[in-house]
Amino acid sequence: MLIEVMVGALMLALITTAVLTGLDGAQETGRKNRNRSVAATLAQQDIERLRAMPVTALSNFSQTRTVDANGVNYTVASTTEWVSDSTGVISCSDETEQADYLKVSSTVSSPATVSQPVVETTLLAPAAGTGAVVVRLTDRDGLVRPSTSVSLAGSTYSTSQATNTLGCAIFGGVPAGNYTARAPGGLVSWASVNPATSAVTVATGKTSVVQMELEPPASLLANFVKPSGAPAAPTAAWGVVSVAHAKLPGGRKVFTGATGTSLAADTLFPHHDGYGVYAGGCKANNPANWDADYFLPGGPGYVQLDPSDVNKPVNVVMAAPRVTVRRSSGSGGWTAHARFDEADDPALGSTCTTSRAGFQTNNSGSTSTKNLDFALPFGTYDVCADDSSRRRTVSVTLSPTDPAPTPVTVDLTSGTSSGRCPT
Repeated sequence: MLIEVMVGALMLALITTAVLTGLDGAQETGRKNRNRSVAATLAQQDIERLRAMPVTALSNFSQTRTVDANGVNYTVASTTEWVSDSTGVISCSDETEQADYLKVSSTVSSPATVSQPVVETTLLAPAAGTGAVVVRLTDRDGLVRPSTSVSLAGSTYSTSQATNTLGCAIFGGVPAGNYTARAPGGLVSWASVNPATSAVTVATGKTSVVQMELEPPASLLANFVKPSGAPAAPTAAWGVVSVAHAKLPGGRKVFTGATGTSLAADTLFPHHDGYGVYAGGCKANNPANWDADYFLPGGPGYVQLDPSDVNKPVNVVMAAPRVTVRRSSGSGGWTAHARFDEADDPALGSTCTTSRAGFQTNNSGSTSTKNLDFALPFGTYDVCADDSSRRRTVSVTLSPTDPAPTPVTVDLTSGTSSGRCPT
């Protein structure tokens, strides 16, 4: 009898446990269904909220917020992406696809109560007469730049947003027209402009792609030297350098305002293959006109920059002509003057004729010849010399293959004209 009572009690306990477990399971299932219904309602409400926003404000939209519903915290994540009919999500680099729709998604979850998030999606059509722009940012090595702000501005419409994980800022619903894409300050493009910009045209129903390589700007310090290596102190007229690279607009960027024997050049993109730097602001001053291999790594005028380099030094060789002014012997002292004027040289493909000139005097001694030393860029010049009463002008070309100092003789003993050289 005792055994039967114990077995009966055990069976009663098992049956009671099973019943209670079933009741708890039903309550848990009901609770999950109830919370899932709340999540679905929140997702639908979020979709309606997004649909009420302008399409232009939803381009590349991403937002995460917390909503309290009956004491339960729900996480609501809202995202958008532009898609096409044929390929789905638009690629960062495919210009053949058009932005047909904006896919809007709302994902609601609560880790404590919902095992699977609730996702609601819808498609929004852009306004008629609009297109899309994709601006993709990378560094010089092709690595993408995410979370970087990009602006798009036109005459009647402007907007801005950050790049996504692929380095792309996707602007949809943009009215057709011409725009300027602008990267943030502190980064320069191949054109060595800060902030970096790029022109883009938006066509109706099309996606225009803009690729921009950006890096923190670098700077160099051009040190003027003579062919001997000694420092050269050019006059203000010749204190100019050109920083040359094939990817710069026009192939070069000109800097002025030398101080003493050097000149800083800043806001430069740090290209892997380096720059050629030469004295002067005209293409005819480029020593590569005479020596195609002049700018080689380790040689004069060559410098390779890394991002954020500050005043990386580079030696810039200048021509060092010595003007010998000769006249017939005479008693007493006299003053020799010489002036260099840069001349256009079609043979070098130059269209740069300037009024820059270097002027020097020598009034020491009474010999029949006097020397005047100059430091100036390579190129073709008209050299005028005088002895205060007579003058003569000769033409001379100064190249990096000339000896140093380069001899230039102006003989005033014959064929001279009267007067002084311009000062």
